[in-house]
Amino acid sequence: MEIKRKRGVSLIEVMVVIGLTLMVSIILGNVSTISRSAMEKSTDVSVVINKGKGAFEKFVKDANDSDMMLCQYPVNSTAVYTAADNSTVIFRQPTFDSSNEPVDNNYTIIVYRVTTTAVAAEGPFVLKRYKGSVVNGTENALVYEGVTAKNLNSATIQTAVNQQYWGDNSTSDFYLFTTPSTATPEIPTEFLVGGVDRLTDGNATLAANKISTVKPMKYGVRGDATYRIDPAYKVDSAGSNGGTSLYIKFTLAPQWKTIGRSTKSKDFVFTSQPSLQNSATNL
Repeated sequence: MEIKRKRGVSLIEVMVVIGLTLMVSIILGNVSTISRSAMEKSTDVSVVINKGKGAFEKFVKDANDSDMMLCQYPVNSTAVYTAADNSTVIFRQPTFDSSNEPVDNNYTIIVYRVTTTAVAAEGPFVLKRYKGSVVNGTENALVYEGVTAKNLNSATIQTAVNQQYWGDNSTSDFYLFTTPSTATPEIPTEFLVGGVDRLTDGNATLAANKISTVKPMKYGVRGDATYRIDPAYKVDSAGSNGGTSLYIKFTLAPQWKTIGRSTKSKDFVFTSQPSLQNSATNL
């Protein structure tokens, strides 16, 4: 009786199988590494964006809750903080009692400052927040609350004034709080009557801080002046710079490392034009 013997696996075949198994393992390992890296990148960028969005919304809310912007703080002594385009803004917020009525000579002061940072992972710019109070007219020192936004690639803070005037059939000269600064695409110098810019169509002229109309506006007709100002300019004894609104633009630039360990970055832009309480001043 003839016995058939089963053929065994040769050493070459074993080596081939091992080689193929290693190749598949390496491929799957690389895919896993790429997926993990992509997930980490997505998570890191999302965290930066969400924190930046939260800081931006907080900035806008602080503007909306303020009754004026100050040119400096303290107002009645040597300035420690001075408002400046693209770097510092000083908000004054009313304090309210239990009946929701404003308390005289009591305010919350909030300062935002855009500064450079030596920490590469947080830069090139960060937004810092300071908070203090005025109690019964006494101006207290501000306390540094920390960095509210990191990874700012750029920041623009422009201060604007919105003033309203009402026609009375005789007045043709309207005075501004201060001489307008150079207009920008975000904050042009305008005098709107009926939605038309009368400076552009030649029915009004601007000289220093006075707008003159060719003809007096009719009784009850409203004119709206909007212009950009120097935020460090003091217009009254309260330390106000006259600003009633802002143009804000923050560009976040979160960074991450690629598989090859090179640094990548992408810009995310936040813009807003918040107004303060009672933003248009009637004259």
